[in-house]
Amino acid sequence: YGYILIPGACDSLCYRAGVHRKPSLLALPGPLVKSGETVTLQCSSDIVFEYFFLHSEVNFEKPLHLVGELHGGGSQANYSIRPTTSALTGTYRCYGSVTHSPYVLSAPSDPLDIVITGKYEKPSLSAQPGPTVQAGENVTLSCSSRCSFDMYHLSREGEACELSLSAVPSVNGTFQANFPLGPATHGGTYRCFGSFRTAPYQWSDPSDPLSISVTGEETPCLSHSLLPPGIPRHLHEVTYAQLDHCVLTQGKITRPSQRPKTPPTETSVYTELPNAEPRSKVVFYPRAPPSGLEGVF
Repeated sequence: YGYILIPGACDSLCYRAGVHRKPSLLALPGPLVKSGETVTLQCSSDIVFEYFFLHSEVNFEKPLHLVGELHGGGSQANYSIRPTTSALTGTYRCYGSVTHSPYVLSAPSDPLDIVITGKYEKPSLSAQPGPTVQAGENVTLSCSSRCSFDMYHLSREGEACELSLSAVPSVNGTFQANFPLGPATHGGTYRCFGSFRTAPYQWSDPSDPLSISVTGEETPCLSHSLLPPGIPRHLHEVTYAQLDHCVLTQGKITRPSQRPKTPPTETSVYTELPNAEPRSKVVFYPRAPPSGLEGVF
């Protein structure tokens, strides 16, 4: 455990921190906020804290003293910033405390940066070798602008963290940063922002979204190892094969031996073999079928 001095908190008393596990600190709907919009900071913990301290390194003369509320077996407290202005951006942390030990705090939450966007003109975002790449192919995203930004920030839709790189002058008179993403495995939608070192929490408008598509991603294919235990590899009118790359279609198969007036259906995936007999199919069972002859058409 250690001791921290929180300026302005109860006349700058020394607090003992780290006695309890750290709470979490989230921004709702997210940490990137357009000027004038509302953002809610939420401190929460699986520990029942009666109070939370919300601390900003630059914005508050005193930490905000928030009353914890019971929530899902733990506790939480919300603080809304409305409207969001440049003066309220920065790094935030929160601490939890209990009534019987008001000067004993939890470990601090992970830092949360609140950033205001829309302060400058949007940069452009492009992909090399292009927005459509083969699986495993290296792809680099380039963010650039004629505005002399010091930093660029790359975000991926659905992810909370951004990548940041310093901007460098290029031969065509723009300032750019190249983000190497390495071998492509999954597609996604990306945007980038520009900022200046003198105002690190004030970013430009986002670039137009750039969608990266990855082709040639392997589709799980049929092999002997995927067959359910106890199912023979050669059945009458059915051919099982090893397929390295295949496109499977979806079909409904009804077992003829158990076909009532209103037969039940069993969903299976199958494909036609080019050199097979007209009535032969390749069948893949999603799960082990009941005993009996299966997959006969």
